[in-house]
Formats: sequence, structure tokens, C-alpha cells
Amino acid sequence: MLALDDDSPIHSFISAVLKKYNVTVISSDFIGNALIGFSNVEYELVITDLFMSGMGRTEGMIQIRKENSKMPIIAISTGLQKYAVRF
Repeated sequence: MLALDDDSPIHSFISAVLKKYNVTVISSDFIGNALIGFSNVEYELVITDLFMSGMGRTEGMIQIRKENSKMPIIAISTGLQKYAVRF
């Protein structure tokens, strides 16, 4: 499983939780680095931060789909407050 998040505590948390279930987790804080050699690794799942710096939002997910069109992707974010409208 590949965990992508530029917030270190978040990808550490994801990794810790999944490792309790014996899931091997590869984590990266930059999606561009994770895509290097992506097609050489048989990931079963990608969990990615939707608002990640670099190839954030949908651009990173589009690149993952180009490499593997059937790859399940879960997009998450804890940084939504940066984009929220305040009233």
C-alpha cells in the first residue's frame, strides 16, 4: 500500500494503523517521488492527500491512473480548512 501525504504526522498515523493489520506501507511526502518506479511495484491501494503540495488535487491521481487504471485510490485531506470559506 502506498500512503502519500505531505503532513508527516498524518502519513505516520496511516502507516501505524495499517501496520497493526499487517499491511506493508510505503509512504512518501511528495507524489512525484512516489511515481518514480510506481509501475515496478505492485501496490494494492493508494491513499493520498487531496491537497498535497506538488502534484496535489487530481493531478497526482491522474498520473497514478495512467500507470495503473485499476488502482484503487482513497483521497483524504486534513487541510481543508485552508480552502474553506469563512462566514
